[in-house]
Amino acid sequence: MIPMNDRANAESASASNPFPKRPTWFAAPTRFLVIAAAAIGFTLPESARAHDTARASTKTQLSAATGWTYQLQGLDLELAVRDAADVLVIDHSMDGTAEQILAADDVEALKLKPDGSRRLVVSYMSIGEAESYRYYWDKNWTTGQRSEAVPGNPDAQVPKLNVAAADTCGATDCSNDTTTSVAPVKARIPKLNGAPSWLHHENVQWKGNYYVRFWEPEWQNIIFGTPDSYLDRIIYAGFDGVYLDRADIYAYWETVRSSSEDDMVDFIARLSTYAKERNPDFLVILQNAEELASHQDMRDAIDSVAKEDLLYGIDHTEAANRPVEIATSIRHLKRAQASGLPIFVVEYLSDTNKVENAKQRLVELGFVATFASRELDALTE
Repeated sequence: MIPMNDRANAESASASNPFPKRPTWFAAPTRFLVIAAAAIGFTLPESARAHDTARASTKTQLSAATGWTYQLQGLDLELAVRDAADVLVIDHSMDGTAEQILAADDVEALKLKPDGSRRLVVSYMSIGEAESYRYYWDKNWTTGQRSEAVPGNPDAQVPKLNVAAADTCGATDCSNDTTTSVAPVKARIPKLNGAPSWLHHENVQWKGNYYVRFWEPEWQNIIFGTPDSYLDRIIYAGFDGVYLDRADIYAYWETVRSSSEDDMVDFIARLSTYAKERNPDFLVILQNAEELASHQDMRDAIDSVAKEDLLYGIDHTEAANRPVEIATSIRHLKRAQASGLPIFVVEYLSDTNKVENAKQRLVELGFVATFASRELDALTE
């Protein structure tokens, strides 16, 4: 799970801008297009013609991709347009707000690689957590929820959870004394100022991000289905697809909602149907929760699976993951791959030896790798 903002440093995402200062030239999309076109050696009419001649389906392009870039903050559009990657995953907004959504002209410019060929530009979207820097957030909902309260004893401390296990097991079954506290599903969490029923507690690992009861219609309506919804804004901006994060939140709710896994599959399937009815070439990429690809409905709904920390860093260090963890994820990813879904992997590594080792293993697996800082604050491939 990686957020839009720099969660490691953001003490209150709703109170301050989590992004570096926006480039002054970005205020004028037309100016950016002129600069970008000149920088890569095209006039605007030539770049448009080059784009029109690269009309292979987005699914074909995704399957043929050999490199990708993943950056969620500090995006420099002049640098991004020079990037050689086949797939670019970014946020649809420079700072998460409605005011800073990328213009359609900017998105179109990013689709053109320096050699004139087509690049896929995909927008990040969290569907399992609400983010307090998004356009839909009401600052009156709550910033004071007691995310460490437990049933019957609001002053008690929650057992610390293993980060690696927190996304794959019931929160009350994964006690470990080595990592950050996470509130259990049944935590008694006071709500302030009429917070909606779908809003749960703040993720204490990532300030400004709140667990949600994702199956509730009110939350799903925020995500897609109206002209003002999150997905509709991404489609309207001209992105080639959406990159779904925090689908793995379903596992957190399983101890209190037995249908949680099926609910997530249904949620994503309906989201995908809605998007593809509006643009048949629109891509839906699932990040993590690769075990959901065991469902035929999920495989039908998505066009790819992306995986964070496959080989290293499941504990948010650069330590090698346990063989059983790696093998389990690979088994699920290979099932998806066998169904024709390309697999993308991001490893958060700086150790050059580990990078080389990971590259070799991922090539052998037939997965497309990228390497980045965990802050996702720079273009990398």
